[in-house]
Amino acid sequence: MPYSQGRVNRQRIERGYMSFYLLERDASAQSPAAPVISLAQQHGFTPSSVDYIGSWRLTLCHGLDPATLVRIDPDPDTVLIAIGTFFYQGHTGLSALRLYYNYWIKNGPDWRDTQGHFTLILIEKETISLLCDGLGSHKIYHDPLNRCYSNSFLAILTGMRSPHFDPLGVYEYVFAGAQYGGRSFIEDLGFFPANHLLELGDTVSLTELPAPTTPEDIPDDISLDEAVAYCLSPLRDSIGHLARGTEGQLRVSFSGGYDSRMLLALLKEAGAKPELYVYGPDHDLDVQIAHKVAKAEGLTIRQVDKRAVKKPEPDDMPHILEQSLVAFDGWKNTGLFDNGSDVPDRRTRHESGYLPLNGGLGEIYRNFFNLHDKSYRSLDVVNAFYRMYSPRWVSDVFDSYAYMADMAQAMNRQIDDGSGMLSSRQTQMLYPLFRGRFWTAREAEINQRFGPMAFPYLEHSLIRTAAGIPLGLKNNGRLQAAMICAISPSLGSLPTSYGFPFNQPPSLSSRIDSLKSRLRPTGLRHKLWNLAHKDQRPFATELGHRHLKAVIDPAMPLMKHYFNIDAIDDADCFNRVATLEYLGQRFGITAHQR
Repeated sequence: MPYSQGRVNRQRIERGYMSFYLLERDASAQSPAAPVISLAQQHGFTPSSVDYIGSWRLTLCHGLDPATLVRIDPDPDTVLIAIGTFFYQGHTGLSALRLYYNYWIKNGPDWRDTQGHFTLILIEKETISLLCDGLGSHKIYHDPLNRCYSNSFLAILTGMRSPHFDPLGVYEYVFAGAQYGGRSFIEDLGFFPANHLLELGDTVSLTELPAPTTPEDIPDDISLDEAVAYCLSPLRDSIGHLARGTEGQLRVSFSGGYDSRMLLALLKEAGAKPELYVYGPDHDLDVQIAHKVAKAEGLTIRQVDKRAVKKPEPDDMPHILEQSLVAFDGWKNTGLFDNGSDVPDRRTRHESGYLPLNGGLGEIYRNFFNLHDKSYRSLDVVNAFYRMYSPRWVSDVFDSYAYMADMAQAMNRQIDDGSGMLSSRQTQMLYPLFRGRFWTAREAEINQRFGPMAFPYLEHSLIRTAAGIPLGLKNNGRLQAAMICAISPSLGSLPTSYGFPFNQPPSLSSRIDSLKSRLRPTGLRHKLWNLAHKDQRPFATELGHRHLKAVIDPAMPLMKHYFNIDAIDDADCFNRVATLEYLGQRFGITAHQR
């Protein structure tokens, strides 16, 4: 048998916690990524096995939670492993894997009846197949020679010789908070597109499969009531599986908005009584709304104010950065620098076996980009949402046209369209297939490193149904407010952070603000942003000179090739620049100019 036997998690909801795998060709050679295994061990990961499948070496490391990966061994030469949270036909854990294995062997892989954010690894004699979830929230990273594959960005980075920064990738991460379309901020360290099957044996093949997110045909004259019923059907199935699979042991990240309110309504309808957790100080409006909802519904609530944590000393920074480096797999959307509260907080969400839920991507039921119901160029969407930076921040290396063109091309690849002209429906699809697939999905990936976590709106079945709803029904939150009230009239009647309950029409001022947003020409939005942008200096303590100096050269000799460091007055952008400088100095990455 080519694969060593391991323990099996038999909790109520059996699943593989977000561990990482590393597949390396030429199994007889010394592992170039061995340093990441050692580094991960120091921060709570546990190597479980090193196995040899033909010419490939597979290394598995358990995540920060002590549970093992979920796996089955259907016969002596076959293994199926799930990493992440995997549901199939409403089942999870071992039963889900057995059912899916039987389907895969007979029919080939697809995503019908699957749910969750996961990677599946099928080993058959000397062949390995890798399949990620239907949205592609999990990624398969690869090195320049396509000899190493992993769900860990850091594992591939540590195995590279003489890595260089990729200028476009650097700008996309700093300005847009993620890595898009297969490009990373490291030259030649990429990741494969969604909806593909990777097969490793004597040769390597990447096969595109039919995308499960293709929008369904919905009549343009569908009524609001019909749209509500249409969208709620798959939502109820999805949330029902989560509620039953966890026996109600759920925590919901709560705010005063639509998405968490709808999650709570659905869970309540499914018979669950989740705990709520909310972030911010007592005077924060979301916090006040969350407490009112918890009291009205008789729910337990946990309030976390990260700003109340004692400010770190410079001597604390090496430990904070090293811990974040491993826990967040090299990078996160806002950058690695924080006051030391983020890692401990994310661990507490999973205490007592609870499954945390996050409402990210719930705006599939609203008009996220604030655009009209008409055709747009992909460049228009870049202008509308991904050009929010100041020209003062960049050096002469920056090419605005190249940046915009690369983002636009990445958008087109997600919707299989090379024309550059997008229908209204295709433009809607860019929210889940671009913003969701690369930005929100990164949050899903790194949160799963602390334990099981679900982002219910990232499901392909929900994206497919929501994308076809006419944009007019989504404006001003119409559709989603009606969905919440249809599920739970009592929750729909409670206060919200918008100043009106969801069972009442939006206020006149809210409607005017929404209309003004839609009326802004896409080509002017970046200019309007620059006029409205406020200087956020001084930054948080951890981004001050003394604290930076504890972990990097604060002059940022690598990033100054790309940026006018002193001109950056946005805290998140500055954090991401500092993160790249930290990675560069930590791993010997050089500034490479094209």
